[in-house]
Amino acid sequence: MTTLTTDLETPRISEVPVATLLLHGALQFMGVALCVAALGIWITTRSDVMPATSLIKLGLSCFMGMGGLSCLMMARGFCRPSPQDPT
Repeated sequence: MTTLTTDLETPRISEVPVATLLLHGALQFMGVALCVAALGIWITTRSDVMPATSLIKLGLSCFMGMGGLSCLMMARGFCRPSPQDPT
């Protein structure tokens, strides 16, 4: 029986390629921007809106919120090292 450890060291900044760092930063920025925009749709609202407009805002904010969270989750995984095959 073998035991696998999941304690992977985080690579240093100098070991990560520049393209990966740029992609990581862009995904984090887009994720935060989409999540804030999803909340901002409801902050800038008028009180005399039609029900159809509220339904459109609900769909748009759910889409933007899920898109923002998925961007943040993808950005989180880019700077992690890939697990090595224990052979």
